[in-house]
Amino acid sequence: MKKLNKENITNWEIGDCFITPIKSKEYPQYNDRYLIIICCDYYEYTKKRKPCPLAYLKISNKEVNSEKDIDEAEYIISEAIHMGIRYFPISGMDTEADIEKKKKVKVYPDEYGFLKEYRVMIFPDKKNKEFIQNCKYIKYENFERPKEEFFHWQDGLKSYFRGAVLPVEWFFDRIMHWYRLYNLRMLVYYHFPLEEMQQHEDNLYPLIVKYKDFMKEWKEKNYPNK
Repeated sequence: MKKLNKENITNWEIGDCFITPIKSKEYPQYNDRYLIIICCDYYEYTKKRKPCPLAYLKISNKEVNSEKDIDEAEYIISEAIHMGIRYFPISGMDTEADIEKKKKVKVYPDEYGFLKEYRVMIFPDKKNKEFIQNCKYIKYENFERPKEEFFHWQDGLKSYFRGAVLPVEWFFDRIMHWYRLYNLRMLVYYHFPLEEMQQHEDNLYPLIVKYKDFMKEWKEKNYPNK
């Protein structure tokens, strides 16, 4: 391990990898494990700021000292959504043609019909430096991306990511909450009968169209000149 020189997250490069012991107040049972943060891409969410790094998160049951240790660690799922709502228009402005197009995109659900998202946007904060200085650092460019990774849509683009701010008090709590919901399948929908989930999907499309019409009317009423 070399001494960190990546305290400013806007200087992260793809393959920068940071390892830190988990320190969760809400889930102390995981505090003997290690969190791995791997910079995998960037996202420009505003033109006035530098692009934010996107990261994969992994959890290790042992101290991490090599690329092999990282390979053996488990990817943390940041969100899991059911097949039936994968094309739900977040902005509410998708047309029926947009939705039909999204439905045709090849996706890889698990045995419960859920699609898994992994990438997390790391937001800049004045305390990022303090957090990073307490991490181990490895340059790890040859990481294997999750093959079943799903990208959510927003305004027709694959641009929706869960966010995380490294130094905040609830940082570890939030990540371990995701881990419990999706990796350990504690999300209540994982325990619904598949037939019930299918019925939910069958009833969803009319709601999507209704929601789109509602958002269109709201926009025309509140922003008539746009």
